[in-house]
Amino acid sequence: MRSIPQALLWELWARGWFQIPAFFLLGNVFPVLILTALHGEGLDPAEQAWLIVHTAFLSIMMLLFAVGIMSAQGPLSRLYAAPVSTMSLVAWHMFSGAALLALEVFISLEFQRLLIYRGLSVAGPSLFAIVAWASAQPLMSVPQRTVFGFLQSATPCMLMFFWLQSRYGGWFSQPTHYWTELRGTELLLMAGATAGSFWLTCRAVARDRCGELNRSSLLRSLWNRLVSVLDARGAAVAPFRSSIEAQLWYEWHYRGRALPLGAALTLCIAYGLLLIRLLQEGDLAIHLQLLHEGLVAGGGVLALLAALTGLLAGSTSTGNHIRHHNSTLRDVTNSGNFDQMGHFPATRPLSDRTLADCVLWNVGRSVVTAWALWLAVFLPVVFVVRLTSGSAEYLLKFEQWRWFLPLTLTGAWVAMMLTTLMTLTGRCAWFIVALFNGVILIFCLDLAARWLLPESTRTLLFQSLLATASALIIVGTLLTFHYARRRQLLEIRRGRSLLMASLLLIPLAVWLAPPDLPKVAYAVIVAFFALAILPFAAAPLAIAWNRHR
Repeated sequence: MRSIPQALLWELWARGWFQIPAFFLLGNVFPVLILTALHGEGLDPAEQAWLIVHTAFLSIMMLLFAVGIMSAQGPLSRLYAAPVSTMSLVAWHMFSGAALLALEVFISLEFQRLLIYRGLSVAGPSLFAIVAWASAQPLMSVPQRTVFGFLQSATPCMLMFFWLQSRYGGWFSQPTHYWTELRGTELLLMAGATAGSFWLTCRAVARDRCGELNRSSLLRSLWNRLVSVLDARGAAVAPFRSSIEAQLWYEWHYRGRALPLGAALTLCIAYGLLLIRLLQEGDLAIHLQLLHEGLVAGGGVLALLAALTGLLAGSTSTGNHIRHHNSTLRDVTNSGNFDQMGHFPATRPLSDRTLADCVLWNVGRSVVTAWALWLAVFLPVVFVVRLTSGSAEYLLKFEQWRWFLPLTLTGAWVAMMLTTLMTLTGRCAWFIVALFNGVILIFCLDLAARWLLPESTRTLLFQSLLATASALIIVGTLLTFHYARRRQLLEIRRGRSLLMASLLLIPLAVWLAPPDLPKVAYAVIVAFFALAILPFAAAPLAIAWNRHR
């Protein structure tokens, strides 16, 4: 290569030939499926429900597209030693990704405009993608391991997405119209935000490139010195009584707290938005209803957040690769050694079964803590709504309560353990490729069924596939328990207890399920319980597969 910018562009293509198209397809699958379904039901694209779905998926699409580009680019810190100025380094790293993200958003929205709704706006969101990528650079380019540094770096990006919301309505209100007109003031604001983000990123990278600490790091360093002085005077921390206790402490402090902290941050943002809306409008009843509906949806969001934090809970990587920088998504999605167990964790004085028990205990504690935080916020809202408005029609009925609360807890456990098991195997890239292929296959089958088959045949085909997948999960769980027992990674008493508990809880789950379910739903319930007990046998097998290479 004749120059470093050319090398960066070539590397973006060489590393991202799979990730970028894969995340592009993943970001388009669910919006196209749901919007096509709404269009087939005859919903008018000018209605507010359509606008809410469109604006919600617009942000999710940008996030998924950005993850694909970021995984291909890698961390900026690996180029600190390159013979290039900080401004050039940030510029080529920022604007190449911004142009690619804007192109992906343009292609996606243009496809939706031609396929679904001709009045869809394309130019404004495509240009905003450049600003969104630029405003996220202070957060992505300079990893900050302190709360203050994270909030400081994430503020520009959050403000810009709030501004995007205001293009479709109010800053903190539901969307009311499409962003069809692109004004000169909006172009100037986006240009100014991009320039400001570029300046902030250059300043942050320059400080980080020289090894300077930010304010929060200085305060943390001062606190560590104070603690070390106190320890030297005799106030030392009590040692761990066993290696299991030390491993449990490590799992919780470095991995287990991610899900409860994420849930607490999400709830704080929800209450902050509620307070802002109350100060603007003052209608308590309507906003309590919106808060209740948001918390109900938060039960499902908790499972999604648990799935993301499961990648951290199952990580076997220890130490930092470059000073205080953690591994990035590129190390997870590519064939790097991030998800492979290194020498230090592999030689810990713990058996595979004991180490798996520590991971399971940490995931269970994390899920229960986050679910309890959500429930502690959700129940008072229900009580206040009951107290102020009597019997509100939108509140959950008893028939819904009896299956909704157990489902939120069990769903978060299953979601977090599945991604944890993927990472524990040390072959996370294999599972990610299989996941992408499965999503693409389902999308192609759905499109082919919509074009070629009548509705009754499509329903029968969907139920058959669902029953087959449920049967495969059940048989796979039984085989996993059998194989773990043969490898002496599962006690006979524990295996029998888990299977007996599942057999006793399945009738209870069928009783708690909503009435008038199709017959195939009962097979799905049994498969869901199989996934809930699968980690007890699969976790030690995954660790053994990763540990003894």
